[in-house]
Amino acid sequence: MIIRLLKIFISVIYLLAKNIAIVLFKTQVNQQCVVIYYHSVLNKDKERFIRQLNYLSNKYCFVSLNSLSTITSRKNLISITFDDGLSSIIKNALPELIKRKIPTTIFIPAAKIGSYPKWEQKRQEIYSDDRILNQDEIKELSDQGIEIGSHTLHHTDLRNVTSEVARDEFDLSKSYLEEITGKEVVSFSFPYGSYNDELINLAFDYGYSFVYTTEPEEISLPTKRKIFGRIGVDPDDLLFEFKLKAAGAYSWLPKASIWKTKIKKSFLLKTEKKT
Repeated sequence: MIIRLLKIFISVIYLLAKNIAIVLFKTQVNQQCVVIYYHSVLNKDKERFIRQLNYLSNKYCFVSLNSLSTITSRKNLISITFDDGLSSIIKNALPELIKRKIPTTIFIPAAKIGSYPKWEQKRQEIYSDDRILNQDEIKELSDQGIEIGSHTLHHTDLRNVTSEVARDEFDLSKSYLEEITGKEVVSFSFPYGSYNDELINLAFDYGYSFVYTTEPEEISLPTKRKIFGRIGVDPDDLLFEFKLKAAGAYSWLPKASIWKTKIKKSFLLKTEKKT
């Protein structure tokens, strides 16, 4: 909880500093978009999720992932995605999204379709009671205009497997989902946010047009980029916290992570020299 509050505090300072700099230096601001991602929306979370949608609907214009390179609107933009393709979103999230005509992308681990996930996130087993969508559900959602993207075959941490296994995770997940939907799968997101440059290149080699990480950023539009960061959100987020995430106020996190790694390496080097 302390770390969470610290992130909120730093994000407020970051957003204030950014806005002050824009005013003082009369900086021209390009069109910005923030991509958010959810996992499950359980029964207990439905009302909170609706409140979040209400806020976004009043504040932002919704866009699909595959239109980011063509957007010319000057409005604030937001794009909504879901990782893992959990069945709770059919009951508690998608009806609201479809009713509001909000474009949505769902990233699915293709070999886990119809099963119950047993992977671990942050050292805790999650979603064990929330089934992954089955083939009929995926097909129906695709027919309704929901974009289906790949999340590997087995929800695999691709940095922990061989290159050969990683290639299969990219290739077979894409072809399997395309067989179900009858549409080309152009988007890919990395499980656990785990990737490197080699894996990004592999994703493009196997025909994906857009690749998504879990590193929060404000996307400046229009852009020819094909690699985009996203910010994780949850119905349990404090509303103020959620507003900060949607505003791109957590975009400082990737840079902080880089500095943290550099400081850690520097400390280890100094320790080694002393010994």
